Amino acid sequence: MTLKIGSFSKFIFPERCYICRDITSLGVYPLCKSCRKKISSSKLSRSSNEKVFFLGSAVEFNPTSQALIHKLKYGRKEILARIIGREIFNKVIRESKIKIDIVVSVPIHYKRQLWRGFNQTDLIAIEVAKLCKSSYSTSNLCKTKHTETQTKLNRHQRKDNVSDVFTVLNPILFKAKNILIVDDVITTGATIESCRATLLEHGAGNVYTTSFARA
Repeated sequence: MTLKIGSFSKFIFPERCYICRDITSLGVYPLCKSCRKKISSSKLSRSSNEKVFFLGSAVEFNPTSQALIHKLKYGRKEILARIIGREIFNKVIRESKIKIDIVVSVPIHYKRQLWRGFNQTDLIAIEVAKLCKSSYSTSNLCKTKHTETQTKLNRHQRKDNVSDVFTVLNPILFKAKNILIVDDVITTGATIESCRATLLEHGAGNVYTTSFARA
């Protein structure tokens, strides 16, 4: 009896879910059925008092969605951006039925990007842009100041921390365009609001915001 190399490799190094680490047959996405179900069943509806330009978030911020983001952000599991981008498109963008010309991500300062190696929201936004059949801008919206992390700051401190830290390098590219800003997690919304204000100040048309998860 001949054992194929691929089968032998899976026997020695079985496929495991990227979140719960259970042994599973992964298929296209590297998550088990249980974790995929937890992601797909978690949906947030926009409340009546939310502003029109905020299209909503795909899922609530829970241990499963947090683990997914952390695996992408710190574990360099870049394939997870496809899952996150698809969730945003299917649960938020498709239902909004708005026309998007350009998709951008919430930028990080170049020093942090050099240290981390990449910006995870870039990968998510690229996937969203593909599904929207829109163009994607990688560097026109940029962060000019290196700020402290928002994690331990309260609502007012977060707003002050990201005030006047973004700029647009070439306003002509965004002039009168319908732009979608994509983030991984929204907590108070201070960062993505600052990005939106910057785009509008530089001549963008309609600027919409969305995220994968919302705390």
